[in-house]
Amino acid sequence: MVAPVLPHLTDSIEHLDGLLGQIAAAGATGVTVFGLHLRGSTRGWFMSWLARSHPELVGRYRELYRRGAYLPPSYRDTLRARAAPLIAKHRLAGDHRPFRQAPQAPGAVAPEAVQPTLF
Repeated sequence: MVAPVLPHLTDSIEHLDGLLGQIAAAGATGVTVFGLHLRGSTRGWFMSWLARSHPELVGRYRELYRRGAYLPPSYRDTLRARAAPLIAKHRLAGDHRPFRQAPQAPGAVAPEAVQPTLF
């Protein structure tokens, strides 16, 4: 999970490209990218931090989160569109994981599958 992506702070193509490159280099084979959620007391704490650290973004964040804790669908679509080619570039779509079945000794009989039970 690549989360939280902070609107106008960590959502640039350059930032995401570098981050996804590092994630791929670390051996990941798939990612999901999520924008920041501002639920409960997190909202007040984050907005106070934003006002101190990036006062120029306070208005943008108020607009983005005016309807609640989650980013609007338009921003989520933009983030998804921005991340998708980078996910493909770094082969993090999760669809290329190699599957290798353990080799079986010559003449060995495969064990019969056992259906597990709940009780």
